[in-house]
Amino acid sequence: AGTPVSLAMNLPAVAGEARMQMRGDRLDLDARDLVLRPTDRMLAALGRPATADRPAMRLAADGSPVLRTNLRVTGLSTTDPAAWPESFRLEAAATPVRVQVGETAVPLGPTRWTITREPGAPLAVRITGEEGDAATLEADLRITGLPEPGRSGRTDPAALRITGHLEAADVAAAICDALLGADDLVAATMGATVTARIDAADFGTHGGSLRLEASGPTGRVDGTVRGERGALVVDPAVPLTAVLVVHPLVRDRVLSRIQPIFSGVSRSDGPLRVVISSAFVPLGDGVSAAAAEFRAEPATLWIEPGFDFLGLVAMFDRRGGRPLEATLQPVQGRLAGGRIVTDATRLVLSRGASIDFAAGGVIDLETRRTDIRATMPLKWLGSVFREAREIADSVTVPLLARGPFGTPLEVDPSFDLGRALLEAGIGGLLERELDRVVPGLGDLFRGLGGG
Repeated sequence: AGTPVSLAMNLPAVAGEARMQMRGDRLDLDARDLVLRPTDRMLAALGRPATADRPAMRLAADGSPVLRTNLRVTGLSTTDPAAWPESFRLEAAATPVRVQVGETAVPLGPTRWTITREPGAPLAVRITGEEGDAATLEADLRITGLPEPGRSGRTDPAALRITGHLEAADVAAAICDALLGADDLVAATMGATVTARIDAADFGTHGGSLRLEASGPTGRVDGTVRGERGALVVDPAVPLTAVLVVHPLVRDRVLSRIQPIFSGVSRSDGPLRVVISSAFVPLGDGVSAAAAEFRAEPATLWIEPGFDFLGLVAMFDRRGGRPLEATLQPVQGRLAGGRIVTDATRLVLSRGASIDFAAGGVIDLETRRTDIRATMPLKWLGSVFREAREIADSVTVPLLARGPFGTPLEVDPSFDLGRALLEAGIGGLLERELDRVVPGLGDLFRGLGGG
């Protein structure tokens, strides 16, 4: 055995003393009372890369975290970087810290970490936190499928399995967004804070199961996924369910891309319930290899007056252009070959009498284009204009949303709306009402109809 060597360190990021000793080509290390001071660079490395719209996490101006650490490593190979040490034990105690995410300073409570690996035993991770006003983290995990201690070898991802639980309480949604690179979607759907629990039962990409429960002031997610053939699988017997608030960010970045009729929604009376009844998502193969079936069950929606087709309906509302109440029937859809296909969905506009509107089609996630077709009877004219009640149902308008994500629904270019209304006998009525809204607009309509 070599002569023990003591190394004293007093650097900005680490201070303390470590004792080292060589045994042939193996190194034993024993460091006691090391003081580590994380830097902004270390913190930023935990999340997705920063962009112009998404700043990296950093330490708040009044945050000065300290990790007091004990580390013991036995039998670390000095000739084979791929070999695991014969054993190791890491104990760390983190003081409270404030993390800055954009303009938000988030407090994190004190935690204690213990990570151990002994011969013949799995890698064990235990995290405990103190309850208080700041976010806390608890975990007790066992990881198997790693190379044996003291032996060389690459880790086979198919053999890795995790058993145990992880629980986080009152974690700021801003932290979740930064770690996941979710561009504020977690905060938009779940609220300011998130509490979550994950239970793993021998879980890996080729077996076992993972149970997730997460909730916040405005949303929750729960369900179970299994590992199978290198993929994550949702079983129809245990669907994955999300109940989320319809926030403008969710509307613009998610919902309107799946179904353009969401694009004019300003708010909802209650959350949107999304159920993934089945899914097969291979890891690392891209969206084209994934498959899923889902449905969305929204509450009452409110559509803002605007310049798309539904917006024009709301604009003619004689209540003064206030948002138009609507009820969306469940949206059924499926993912296959990189494309989301949605069945025709009925939107019932409440205007004294119910008005049916149906839309469905294809969303290509690889080309980022939509091909949505819709139909809408002009029954809404009868609820706006009393004289048109008997004949408005005879006209059905075809609509299209064909183009990049976000393309609004518009009248099919091959459809002559003005001529159809004139043939139905309500063209003159509509011309007078258009002139009432905007002088001269009736003449423009007459020109569109060829009259």
